[in-house]
Amino acid sequence: MNSSRFTIRILIFSCGCGKSSVRRAYVLWMISDWNISGIGRRTGSQRSGNSGNVIGNFFGRSGNGSTMSGQKLRLLQVCNVGNIVGGTAACAWTVARALPDCHHIVCFRSMPTRETITQFRKHAGVEEVLSRRCLREREIQSHRPDLILLHNIGHDGVQLPEGIPTMQYVHSQISPVAADHEIHCSHWLARERGKADDTVCWQGVPLATDETPKRSTGTELTIGRICTPTKRKWPESQVAFYADLARRNERVHWEFIGCPSELQSAIQTACVDRGTFLDAAWSARRHVARWDAILYHHPTLSESFGRTVAEAMRVGTIPIVDNRGGFVEQLTPEVGFLCQHPTEFSHAIEQLQDIRLRREMSIAARERGNAQFSLRAFRARLLEWFGTL
Repeated sequence: MNSSRFTIRILIFSCGCGKSSVRRAYVLWMISDWNISGIGRRTGSQRSGNSGNVIGNFFGRSGNGSTMSGQKLRLLQVCNVGNIVGGTAACAWTVARALPDCHHIVCFRSMPTRETITQFRKHAGVEEVLSRRCLREREIQSHRPDLILLHNIGHDGVQLPEGIPTMQYVHSQISPVAADHEIHCSHWLARERGKADDTVCWQGVPLATDETPKRSTGTELTIGRICTPTKRKWPESQVAFYADLARRNERVHWEFIGCPSELQSAIQTACVDRGTFLDAAWSARRHVARWDAILYHHPTLSESFGRTVAEAMRVGTIPIVDNRGGFVEQLTPEVGFLCQHPTEFSHAIEQLQDIRLRREMSIAARERGNAQFSLRAFRARLLEWFGTL
């Protein structure tokens, strides 16, 4: 039974049941709680007042972002952080890459870095890159968006107008402003927030054409860590952790992208001068394709979703990561290692000395990465969610 037929039957039932205020209230609730486009009940935190499958007007016929008359969907994204090197800006950039057939307006609550602006503007379809501490209702309406996609936006970050479908993409444990739909970047995060598993939309990650793996075929390994250059992501405990790994695994060269300068000397000593340090520029991601493995350990912080792990998998770099957070659902035993204790990290590295095992896991990681985290897979997930609005 589709929802339009269901609504008509309810209206007829209402007309034949007298003027009971209780029954009238029940009928109105049923009508407002069902999406008249045929999708079904809305889930998660939602606003009232938006109805109709606006997105279906663009993607329902041909699969691209245009109506029959050629009009393209206008998507407004609002992000809490304006740095594409880490944070939600990277996800917003991927949305723009996954939907090149739309018009994009992107607004950041913090001043976007020059690199962030450059990366967004170089792609077709991105019309404007803005910075507003709070995006007001009138300005939103002036951009005429067909859909608003929020990335970790709280109550003080935006004034949402009625009548425009809105989706909140939650990337961490926050108190988000209510939207028509609320989706999460991982099952782990959804459960941490007490939300259902069916509110999950894994992110996608682009694959640059120049990211061709060029790895050694011997037992000498290159293992790297790439992370946002903040003290929170690089605790001082990393020094002792890498000292132990380097002592146990002498045939490893270590690379670090984003390591704060004040920590580099201590980590280099811990690695017995077998470390290389690279700046956390957006272009630095190309180095991941040279690594045999990507290693991430943090004693207290659980990652909601590992974008760099997804990027590594897409180029066949094997993840060795904490057995916590979103990593658990991204990996299978065939593609990487989930570790709970420092000795387990060391044991994983020892196993990768086996050239045959390393090659098999690299192939499996690439296959899973491309199947789950490609732009095509991400686009399909996004459009499925957009279809519920």
